[in-house]
Amino acid sequence: MNETSNEFPEAVEEQDKLASSATEPSTNLQNSTPYLLHIQTGEPITLPDNQAAITLGKPNNSAPPDVDLSDLQDSAIISRQHAKIHIETDTYYIEDLGSSNGTYVNNYSVPKAERYEIASGDVIALGKEDKVTFIFKLP
Repeated sequence: MNETSNEFPEAVEEQDKLASSATEPSTNLQNSTPYLLHIQTGEPITLPDNQAAITLGKPNNSAPPDVDLSDLQDSAIISRQHAKIHIETDTYYIEDLGSSNGTYVNNYSVPKAERYEIASGDVIALGKEDKVTFIFKLP
């Protein structure tokens, strides 16, 4: 019996180590911040805090986006002002800003200038053929 009880604290300690290492990546994203997980690279793209609307796109001289996606592979299909994520209390919406190649949520084409509700786990594609896609994640 004593041998088993001596091994038990080590097992608990090992489980604690595994649990803490499994939660480490989320601490890098600041637990309270929603983010987009870029499917093609697996890289998280954090969304700015304390904004009611967040523009996704590529830089231009008159109105740079809040989230610059110009460094992504296949970014040529992303418009300068492609889409906007709206935050109203605990509800999130995405709106296509009249982009050339469209915005899609779970393969549904979001009509231009209309808000479409999104939830954690939804797949957002900017442009056709899923070349630039994200999983929307909430903390």
